[in-house]
Amino acid sequence: MRKHSIILFFIWCMVLVSYSVAEDRWSYGVKFGLVQNGFEAVPNSTESPFALYDIEGQTGFMVGAFYEYQLAPVKVPGLAFTFGIGYKFNYLKGDYATADDPPVIGDFKNYFHILDVPIGFKYAIQQMNGRPFVAMGVQTDYILGESQTLSTVGEHAMDVDTVPDYNSRINAGIYFGGGFDIPGKKYSYIIEFRYVRWMRDNFLASTSYFVRKDGEFQFTLGIKVN
Repeated sequence: MRKHSIILFFIWCMVLVSYSVAEDRWSYGVKFGLVQNGFEAVPNSTESPFALYDIEGQTGFMVGAFYEYQLAPVKVPGLAFTFGIGYKFNYLKGDYATADDPPVIGDFKNYFHILDVPIGFKYAIQQMNGRPFVAMGVQTDYILGESQTLSTVGEHAMDVDTVPDYNSRINAGIYFGGGFDIPGKKYSYIIEFRYVRWMRDNFLASTSYFVRKDGEFQFTLGIKVN
């Protein structure tokens, strides 16, 4: 009985996929844009390798692919299930001074290479020109790797690791977004603004002297195959 149930389940899945393909309810595309996930210093941290420091988050970029599945019986604007995968490049810049006499001063940059995976829902208003839409869902990212540059003023040279220990390379949060889906004959053009609220900081609180901020802003342009 259990074996027959499993077979029937897979048959049902195949029928559903075949039906959705026949109805042309899947669409896909690519997007690219800017991302701002700020970083800020932990005041008076004893974990800093510098006596004085100031940290400022910079604007990075992102590229990715996305898929949409229209939940309506035919391919019309409305409620859709969406998911995707992309690459994000976030970084920060810091100015520092050491406790030496005279102090060594300079700046450093930390670069973070991140895998980004959003899953959610999108609702487009079909009665309006340009098809404005709202979206929300769950966003997960994973820090694949990091690198740094360190420069000093004068003849001094320093070899300092400016990336704190990780609490976890994985982060998750809820995103809210909106924009316009502009239809064309072969392609649709998508303008989207998204805000992500992360659940935690990636770095270990006991050893970090800066933190990743809770909020991330994304502005992307996309091209979707109709």
